[in-house]
Amino acid sequence: MLKLLPVFAVTAVLSLALAACGDGNGTDATPTLAPLPTASLSPTAPPPTVTPTVAASPTPAGTPTPLPDDVVAVRQQVIAAATAELKGRYVTPLNRDACLANNPQQLLCFDITSRPDTLVRGIAQLATGDPQGGGATVFFGRQANGEWHYWFGTQQAVSPLVTLPGEAFACGGGQGITIRSQASDTSEAVAKVAELAQLRVQQFVLTAAGSTAPGAPRGDGWYRVNIPATGWVNARDITDSANKNCSLHDAIYGSGPRG
Repeated sequence: MLKLLPVFAVTAVLSLALAACGDGNGTDATPTLAPLPTASLSPTAPPPTVTPTVAASPTPAGTPTPLPDDVVAVRQQVIAAATAELKGRYVTPLNRDACLANNPQQLLCFDITSRPDTLVRGIAQLATGDPQGGGATVFFGRQANGEWHYWFGTQQAVSPLVTLPGEAFACGGGQGITIRSQASDTSEAVAKVAELAQLRVQQFVLTAAGSTAPGAPRGDGWYRVNIPATGWVNARDITDSANKNCSLHDAIYGSGPRG
């Protein structure tokens, strides 16, 4: 099996793969992510139960992006996008022997590991492996127009919710976050929820693709939620509830309110 390297971002993996295949384009490597806390971060006490404050008579949230029915077609779309943007090859199941087979250019190899219900809701998780050794986890997101693009990659613990549907906590630098009617900071506010309020997440939409260029930031996106109110929250305003608190989120995005 492919051996994962300790604590370095997918950017280094992509760079190694490109160098190995003789592509010669050093600008196509992802930026190195700063070291993050490990997944062992946990609070000394369970997060407080917080009741969100909902604005009076909010405007109904916009219609969600329709979910596709054909999972096979969605997988093919993700494979095509990842092949192009990672300059890699799809291998399933992913292991070293399979990656090396018929791979004279020593291209990066990848496999899709997301559950079907997560794929149709807009997130694709990929395991990657370099023929020279090492690997990482890469995430692609679906835009509102149906196209799939690179979101971010890492070898460390993940703060965003990447399994849908699922539960998340609000992380707004101690000031709570805003649920909006559309996937935009300029859309109408539907509700204001307190820090660590629990949200039920149904869907993800990538609104700004990430880049494999050196120094480029992560992509950005929005989650559609239906509890405690129906609307959209920015992906940088939440953390997977499995993380228990906002420590990992704050290590990645900072501890202050977004923007």
